[in-house]
Amino acid sequence: MRAVIIDDEQKVRSHLKNLLAKYCKQVELIGESLNADTGAELILASRPDLVFLDIHMPKGTGFDLLASLGAYEFDVIFVTGYDHYAIQAVKCSALDYLLKPVKPDELISAVGRAERKLKNTTTALQITNLLDIVQYPHKKDHRIVLNSTKGMQFVNPYEIIRCEADDNYTNVFLQDGRKIISTQVLRFHEELLSDFGFIRPHHSYLVNRKRIKSFAKGKVVYELKMGDEFCVPISHRKVKEVREALL
Repeated sequence: MRAVIIDDEQKVRSHLKNLLAKYCKQVELIGESLNADTGAELILASRPDLVFLDIHMPKGTGFDLLASLGAYEFDVIFVTGYDHYAIQAVKCSALDYLLKPVKPDELISAVGRAERKLKNTTTALQITNLLDIVQYPHKKDHRIVLNSTKGMQFVNPYEIIRCEADDNYTNVFLQDGRKIISTQVLRFHEELLSDFGFIRPHHSYLVNRKRIKSFAKGKVVYELKMGDEFCVPISHRKVKEVREALL
């Protein structure tokens, strides 16, 4: 797998190169760059399979670099310092990221996922979706990407009624009646949907506040009646928190 590194910090590039040489021998490093302009040129000239891309760089961000290309025949792993909004945008598009300083086990996992995606035709759609979120943050029709048992699914988060834990999977119920079986646990979806008005009233459920029809006392516990008529139980310790979230 042929790869390039685009990052303005020499120490970061050196650290990543050393880790790749030691732990990811299937990766052939064919070039590196320190900014968005020369990084775009490097990608166009070398046509890599994988790009390790910093987000914040002088003379343009990693997102600016991707937007300048317009076509994506490679996978991308972002390498970044902590930035909530940028990371949320990346996660919403189901793309990979590594936090600086990069840890060997996280790098090995990310490279392994990239290998499995080499023939995945959705990567370009994922990058396009990411750029739409970054460039138009106030749009109401952004989509998130869910890894499901049937492949990647692009979903408007506001069309999700509720999510229900199912061991290591999550059942995602949509307004149109569809159910997506996500291969991620409920906690992942809670973090992913935190900026879209979702609340977790129970350890097994995550709900869209906009799809709640009523809040009432059921036979045993308080419940939220959802848009699909399903009643989600509210944990006793969550009743006050849910009540306040609905005010």
